[in-house]
Amino acid sequence: EYLMMNEFLLSTVEYGTGKKARLKGVDIAGKTGTSSHYRDAWFLGYSNKSTVGIWVGHDDATPMKKVTGGSVPAMIFRDIMEPLTALQPPGQLARWQPQEVDNDIIVNDVEKDSSVEGESNMLTRFLQGLFGE
Repeated sequence: EYLMMNEFLLSTVEYGTGKKARLKGVDIAGKTGTSSHYRDAWFLGYSNKSTVGIWVGHDDATPMKKVTGGSVPAMIFRDIMEPLTALQPPGQLARWQPQEVDNDIIVNDVEKDSSVEGESNMLTRFLQGLFGE
């Protein structure tokens, strides 16, 4: 189930709001965040060797000038991770590989096919474990 979370967080950096945290040749997974009115912005990310969290904001909770988690915090993260990966080269993060499923089985026979049911239940269990019931 952690492989699915790796996949979600890898896609944030590869295709989403965390693009500025990318490092060439290194799998980076992460999550961006920005609070209301730009008071706080953060990026939390990891490779298979290191985890780093970056928060930016004002101590008095005044807004910043449209700083988002995918901007300054992601760039700071990248600047910290780059020398770390040079000292201790990371391998690739484990990736989730979806099972191939015949569409006819999904449409016509979901209740009878335990592998399809198992895949959907796995995601449900993962999300329940993450967010509660």
